[in-house]
Amino acid sequence: MESEKLFELMGKLYSELLGFKKETSQKLSILGKGQEDANIRLTKVEANTEQVNDKLKQLAEIQQNHFDQNMRNHQEIIEMLSDRVSIVEKVVKNNNIKLIK
Repeated sequence: MESEKLFELMGKLYSELLGFKKETSQKLSILGKGQEDANIRLTKVEANTEQVNDKLKQLAEIQQNHFDQNMRNHQEIIEMLSDRVSIVEKVVKNNNIKLIK
């Protein structure tokens, strides 16, 4: 009798363990699939990040080129205005000298 109860108890325990094993395997499978999906998304995010970084570098280079060009243009304008101011100063001095005489 006792051995029958023990056998019955062992059978129930074995059955529960099999159910637990099946349930655990299913959950691990779901987690594995979720991990695969997360890895795929991470790969896409990394690729997008690289593309954005490349575009930012290009924009920075373009901006620097425009800045340099603007500086050259401003320098040319400053030199041109400086030359004109020098000419105007000479004319004014020359006219002042003529007026004084």
